[in-house]
Amino acid sequence: MKNSYVLVHGAWHDKRCWDKVASLLRAEGQEVWACHFPDCEQGKNEIYLNTYVEEVIALARRCQGDVVLVGHSMAGAVISQVAEAVPDEIAALIYVTAYIPETGSSVLLETRKTKQPSKLASEFWVDDQKKFIGLHKTPRVRDVFYRGCSQPEAEQALACLRPQPLGPMKDVVRLTKDNFGRIPKVYIACQEDEVLPIEEQQRMYERVDAMRVITLPTGHFPLFSHPELLSRTLLDQVALLHAQERSISLRARF
Repeated sequence: MKNSYVLVHGAWHDKRCWDKVASLLRAEGQEVWACHFPDCEQGKNEIYLNTYVEEVIALARRCQGDVVLVGHSMAGAVISQVAEAVPDEIAALIYVTAYIPETGSSVLLETRKTKQPSKLASEFWVDDQKKFIGLHKTPRVRDVFYRGCSQPEAEQALACLRPQPLGPMKDVVRLTKDNFGRIPKVYIACQEDEVLPIEEQQRMYERVDAMRVITLPTGHFPLFSHPELLSRTLLDQVALLHAQERSISLRARF
């Protein structure tokens, strides 16, 4: 059976950030879907983590092959909760420099555990009702978020930033070994990330049992700066997971 990749974007962005990677995966014969989460301009007053989880589950159920969830940045929390909700429907989880809150924690709570001050601390804004958090479209945000990207691409991405609902970032995840714990997982760490520093990535992925870790020499957005490297890494890691499953199955027969 072929693989079906469900690509899940992080905060302040939309599914367009996966366009290059999606095209490369499709060129390799893979089925690819990119999730697009609702934002403050789409008429939903209240948006929660479960809103995102339901969107991903609905998309995954349209897939024809083994479902591989790929979450970037904040979406790590989303794909983790999806795996907890429907473990029998998910073949693998791949985190791309992503948050993995432990059970009872959230993306926002994880950001408060960091030992390093954020380079973007002065660039955030929150609306009067405290439902959304945004980023000022400044050169600093451009240079930190899109390190390693071409100047035109970084400028274009900066212009497309949108306010992020706070609900999915504040809501805590609930994960168990019986559900989330049994899904094969890969973490693609990004060595030069200035948004989610490598030390913070490591802090989170080391808490997860049986996590395979691959490190890329990129900033926070290999989706933009190194799409060929990222897509090849995704393909190779999924192939390795399938090979492991076949090996385990063969050993179980004898």
